[in-house]
Amino acid sequence: MYNFGLSDFDTDEFWRRDGFPGRPTPARALVYTPDELAAILALWADAFKGEPIHTSDRLRLPLADGGHVDIAPTGIQIDQKEASPEALRAAMLHIAAHWQGRAVYDPEDGTSRQERLRVRAYAEVYGVEIDDVDDHFRPSALTAAELATLPALRKQIRETHPDAPPARPDEEKQLAAMYARRYPFRGPVAA
Repeated sequence: MYNFGLSDFDTDEFWRRDGFPGRPTPARALVYTPDELAAILALWADAFKGEPIHTSDRLRLPLADGGHVDIAPTGIQIDQKEASPEALRAAMLHIAAHWQGRAVYDPEDGTSRQERLRVRAYAEVYGVEIDDVDDHFRPSALTAAELATLPALRKQIRETHPDAPPARPDEEKQLAAMYARRYPFRGPVAA
């Protein structure tokens, strides 16, 4: 299972029960207006198969590869043992379009490190800022060797999805610098 949550980072404008400022959830019969629903279904069109279920607190889409995804204004939960490429692509597009390109990823217990790297690679390709909860704990943080596999994963994602944005100029340098700042303990131990 993959859990993505709306992140408020520098603003608390969206940090509300329903994610939409000025519109409390109880005042609406369904969580998304028809226009919002159409936009969301368009993003997820390649990932889901079947009839969506729209309720007052979430939108549930049956995924083409089995399982389902629950989409709420402040969270996305993909219920698959290993998320399909289409589901991860759609999740990143959704985060970029509806959550200002920032989210918190809370891996379920037992999620492999390879799956965490895959999520991070999708985020980097689609320009999404992901804060992996497990990275805040040194024993579960991704290692420098693991992070070094990200360029190959990004290349594979761009080959899998023809609509994926091309590599940005100096992408490798920018990401390497970001990881060096974010993970200062990854460097060699001082003598």
